[in-house]
This record gives sequence, structure tokens and C-alpha cells, in this order.
Amino acid sequence: MLLIAIYSLFIVLADLVSLQFKLVFSIFQVILRIVFPPKEKSLKNENILITGAGHGIGRELALQLAGLCNQLALWDIDIDKCEETAKAIRAKGGKAECYKCDISDRTSVLETASKVRREVGFIGMIINNAGVVPIHPVLDHNPQEIKRVFEINVISHFWMLEAFLPAMIANNHGHICAIGSMTALVGSSNLVPYSASKFAVRGLMQALEEELQEDARKPKIHLTTVHPFIVNTGQVQRPRLRFPRLLGVLKSEYAAKEIIKAIRRNEHEASVPGWLLPLHNIVRSLPMETFGLLKGFMDSGAEAHEGAWHGDALRPIILRQHSTPVLGINQSPVLRHTHHKNGFHRPQMLHVTRQRQISISDLGLHGLLNGKELTQTAK
Repeated sequence: MLLIAIYSLFIVLADLVSLQFKLVFSIFQVILRIVFPPKEKSLKNENILITGAGHGIGRELALQLAGLCNQLALWDIDIDKCEETAKAIRAKGGKAECYKCDISDRTSVLETASKVRREVGFIGMIINNAGVVPIHPVLDHNPQEIKRVFEINVISHFWMLEAFLPAMIANNHGHICAIGSMTALVGSSNLVPYSASKFAVRGLMQALEEELQEDARKPKIHLTTVHPFIVNTGQVQRPRLRFPRLLGVLKSEYAAKEIIKAIRRNEHEASVPGWLLPLHNIVRSLPMETFGLLKGFMDSGAEAHEGAWHGDALRPIILRQHSTPVLGINQSPVLRHTHHKNGFHRPQMLHVTRQRQISISDLGLHGLLNGKELTQTAK
């Protein structure tokens, strides 16, 4: 027994020495990748599938990939918008086929995938881009909305894997890209279900990568997760930006370009802009309180949209005018105090465009705002 214990200790010490060398080497590799980025791989023989290709980032990805790959399979629940994307691609000599699919429905995904295989052939790359972004406080999300967020943003990834991963493993070739969000790295108010769904996607991709690495067949399948900051797709109508020149709303063309770059370099994880992820990894090593101070200083996020659900019961809301200036274009501030279980607290800025003045009926309240604080009941 003593010999076994000594042998086990020797093995552990040997592994520790080996680990030190591997850690130094891996850090050196990371530095080299920063100084000398890897060559971008060719996609000319790839058939690529993009979900949510009818608008926003998905549309831009399709337009930019059309000249780089063999053929595109474009999925969207809005087939008319999808066809518009395909028409633009064909006009430039690209090849694209459109398919209407509700990716939250497993049967729809599997049936559409079967049709794609018949008409397009082997899909060597899928970009899971489709998603929904409801923006209001967590208690203002209705149950159906929360369920829909997870069905589209998370559960659909499993149906896509079921439909396309087996063929990738059989062909020993594939690339799966998930479009995440910076809210998968840093939680954000008014985006609780969305942020949770993107955290889930990040975990899914990391766990899947480990599972593929442990697979005895060692399939050559690359995984890439990209986390964009706020993009001008129209989904975030009221961005909150303290330093818009440093970290502002991104153009969808730029976001798509950076996503494609990360894919072609076989990056495991990336952000748009690219410096956000390395900065996040450094800052996350700080104490939580310190991280919270830095996050509060940056003060970036999204203000709640109108038309939020306020639950089945009446709940009080305090609404008052506020004179503090805020950053934004043609916006005037209103301060809303939301009710939590511990009472009224945590003021939240609502940006209201001057072109459309706020009205009491918009908020479900009654009375006049004349600079005085007043308490009403909202439904």
C-alpha cells in the first residue's frame, strides 16, 4: 500500500510539472495568435445554412457569405423576407435556397432539414443566428414570452444538432456557429430571460466542444460562439450608451464581417467588437464588487420597451419627471421606480423620443405629469 501511495504521488507530481509546461505553451500560443492571426480558411466548397436569414445579422451574413461559399440554405419564419435576401444574392450571381421553418418546432426543423439535404446536399456549416429579444423588466415578461425566448434561443439549437450533427460526424467535417450576445458574459437589466438564454447557449457550445473532443472518433468539427454587442437590427429600440464613441451600436454589416472572420479562423469564442471578450476575461478575475463598479461605470444596456406585460395583479408604479440629461439623440428622460418585494427602489431611465411625447394612456396610468411625484395603479 505504501508503494502504491508513493507511485500515485509521483504521478501527480509528474502531471503538475507537465501542466506547467502546457500552461506556458498555451499562453505563448494565445500571444502568437494575437500578434499573428491565423490564416482564414476557404469556404468555397461549403454549403452553409443560416437561420434567421431574412433580416438583421442573418441577412448580412448571407449577403457576405454568398461570394465565399458554394451554396446557401436560408431559413426564416418570414419566408417573404427570406426570399428578398435570396433574390439579392442571386442578383450578384450567388446560389441560395429559401426555406420557411419554425426552429422552435422539432418536427419543422427535422422535416426542413430533410428537404435541404435532398435539394442542396450535405450541409458542412450551420450558423444558428435566429433569436428573439423582448426587452422589459423580468416581472413584466408574460409566461408565454419567456417560454418562447427559450424555445427559439436555446431549445432550437438541440433540434439543429439532431438534424445536422450526425452527418457532420459521419463525414468527419463540419462547423457549427452560434450567435450569442455580450449578455451571455454580463447579465443586463430588462434582458433577464434573453440574457439567461444566451448564457445557456454559451454553456451548450462549451459542453458540446468537450464532448466532441472526448469522442473516440475525433470528428473534425469546429465550434464557434460569437458575442456581439448591440447591433442596429431594430430589436433594441432604446439602447443605453454612456460612451457611444467607445462602445456604441454596431452596424449589422460590421457585425457580420467580424462573425465570418471568427468562423474562418476557427475561433472557439469571439466578441464583436473583438476587444470586448479579452477585456471581459481580464476583468472577471477581479472581485465581484470591483467588477460591478466597472460595469456600472460603463452603464451600457437597453431601456425597457413600451407595451410590457405587468402581470395578472394590479401593482403600483411611481412615475415622475426627471431633469438629469442623458446621452442619446432626440430623447428626453423619465425616471420610473419599479416595485420589488422590498418596496419601491432602483430608479430606471426610460428614453422617450421627443418626436413622440409620452402620454399617460401609453403607460396605463391616469392623471397629469406636471413635475410632481405621484403614485398611481397600473395593470
